Amino acid sequence: MTRQRRLAGWLALLCVTAAAGCGSGGGERGPATDVATRVRSASPATDQAIGARPTKKKKKKRKSAVLAGQFVIHPGAGGRGPACVSDLAQLPPGFATSPAVWLSGMDGPTSVPLALDTALCLHGFSAEKPVTVTVTVGSRGYRTTVSPSSAPLTVDRVEPPETLFDGHRLQVFDAGSGVLESHEWGFVPPAGVRDDVVTAGAVTTSAVQAGTSASHRQKVTVSGTSTPGQRWITGAKHRLAVFNFDQDEQVPVGLYQRSGSSENFKLMRRIGSVTMPRSRIAVFTLPPSVTERGDRYCVSVPLDTLHDCPAP
Repeated sequence: MTRQRRLAGWLALLCVTAAAGCGSGGGERGPATDVATRVRSASPATDQAIGARPTKKKKKKRKSAVLAGQFVIHPGAGGRGPACVSDLAQLPPGFATSPAVWLSGMDGPTSVPLALDTALCLHGFSAEKPVTVTVTVGSRGYRTTVSPSSAPLTVDRVEPPETLFDGHRLQVFDAGSGVLESHEWGFVPPAGVRDDVVTAGAVTTSAVQAGTSASHRQKVTVSGTSTPGQRWITGAKHRLAVFNFDQDEQVPVGLYQRSGSSENFKLMRRIGSVTMPRSRIAVFTLPPSVTERGDRYCVSVPLDTLHDCPAP
């Protein structure tokens, strides 16, 4: 019996050393099987479970522009604004003799520059009945009721920048040559729409009036250029459009004061910043703390060359 007990003890010791189960053939294997299974199916969570140190992801450092301490304004040439009647000659053949709808701006009817002034144009539609206008961006459509007016078209009124995307009724006026034209506005759709517009790269404007209909697709650009810039948004009080900086870049906004009677401006203080979204056009609202007014002051972001510094 003593010999049998020694033999059993040696067998038990061998089982522990080999980390293998020594029960009957039909029994469950020991803990070693669990460890082997975990190692074979290694994953970040498993690595942490068996003691490996988790890897920390490095946060991407956000690029930030720097305000100039001073600058000199170099006046540039101004571009054209909306002109529906003049656009007729640039539209595809047939537009001058058939119903047509388009958005007019600096580039005429060929494209729609974000942040710049735009107007709605209708040709071949009756001035007696409302027109339903739909702007389509990707798979989404935004509907507006357009009402012809017998009053003359004037330049002393502008529409809000959300026009055609917020559903408010829009008036159009007789511009001559069978054209109905709206007041202009700074083409800056609401924040949730701007990214969709840039992603789609185009907008389609459709108009329906009783049995008359028309549609026109136009590409969309950001301010008509790839150069970083800024401008007050037409139709929006104290809202500055900042555009064409790199996505996610932090862009500071400074308040400047004219130095003497020259075109030299010196930085007074930083008044805020914007983070450039995917659409590469952001809107900065002048804070109430900025009470300086008049052409002795201006608001600007960092730019290589400044053609205009908008007064607050």
